[in-house]
Amino acid sequence: MTVNDGREKILEASKAYFYTNGYNNTGIADILKQARLTKPSLYHHFGSKQGLGMAYLQQQELEIFSIFERWAAEKTTLRDYLHTWSKIVKRNAAAHKFHGCPFANFAQQMNSDDFSFFGSALNGIEDRWKNLLMNFFERLKKVNKLKLK
Repeated sequence: MTVNDGREKILEASKAYFYTNGYNNTGIADILKQARLTKPSLYHHFGSKQGLGMAYLQQQELEIFSIFERWAAEKTTLRDYLHTWSKIVKRNAAAHKFHGCPFANFAQQMNSDDFSFFGSALNGIEDRWKNLLMNFFERLKKVNKLKLK
């Protein structure tokens, strides 16, 4: 196992826990048990649970926005965009893999200390989401595929 394998195992294990339980409701013991690693591995790769949380947010942002940005570039109508999105949500829900927005789930029940640490990253993700949608709407509006009434 290489050094990065340990990092990836911890990050992958945290993905399921943070997504379903949120940040505060996830214990590092559960993550480490799933990853089959020890606390020193977590501290070596991430420095703290907060460091792991930040790495999780960054990974989720990369994965999710690569999908949504691709859809925004490919789809020619709002209906197509929303249809694709709803189809993915329905498929994941049927397979019990959809638990809502991973960013909202992560932030649920977050205390003020944690929000002060993660707030900037979460606000940046929110701004990126708004910009993606606004740019998509503007593009559709320019080619007369979005009628606002």
